[in-house]
Amino acid sequence: MDKDAFYRRYITTHFLFIGTPLRLNQKLRTYFKINYLNFLPRNKQARILDLGCGSGVLLEWLRELGYSNLLGIDISEEQVKYCKRKGLHVLKSDVFDFLRSTKKNFDVIFMQDLIEHFKKQEAITLLHLVYEHLKTGGILIGRTPNMSNPLLGISARYIDFTHEIGFTDTSLHQLLSIIGFKEIVILPEKLGTTVIRRLIAKLLYSVSNSVMRGLFW
Repeated sequence: MDKDAFYRRYITTHFLFIGTPLRLNQKLRTYFKINYLNFLPRNKQARILDLGCGSGVLLEWLRELGYSNLLGIDISEEQVKYCKRKGLHVLKSDVFDFLRSTKKNFDVIFMQDLIEHFKKQEAITLLHLVYEHLKTGGILIGRTPNMSNPLLGISARYIDFTHEIGFTDTSLHQLLSIIGFKEIVILPEKLGTTVIRRLIAKLLYSVSNSVMRGLFW
């Protein structure tokens, strides 16, 4: 059995098991807004690619904002069928095969929770391909677990059997720099659905992080 067997039933064996929302809800709308909105182009015709699009919730949100030139890629047949039932433009493909075969370049490429599923050399190759398919001035927006998080790093690394590697902010910056990316900004994700909740979450993380770093020291 190889990893493809896991991806064929990824919704059933992973998303549903850990309680990941399969449809866009208000909590996800808020999450996407506070983390991604400021990085999106104003042009609603911008070409946007979502690699490893999963259940398509990000594409749903972008569609709600008025972006119409959207494409999702995922290797899971189960997830692709689910996305298509929601009327999303999604192709079933290995991300490497797609990027090597397409002649299109994109204004924005999303990689949410994707790079950690590959071995080191595969991650280098993937980012090279992504870099080659960004238009001049284009932007890569990604999300991956932070292994330097003293509370959640280990859990995030091993919560999914298909995870292969993990990054800290330093090692991720190092990799992106080697590939050739410029103006690299690595930010903590913003949590909470209200300003007060986000402030509380930030405070709790700051305190717990300081305590754990002190213990490690």
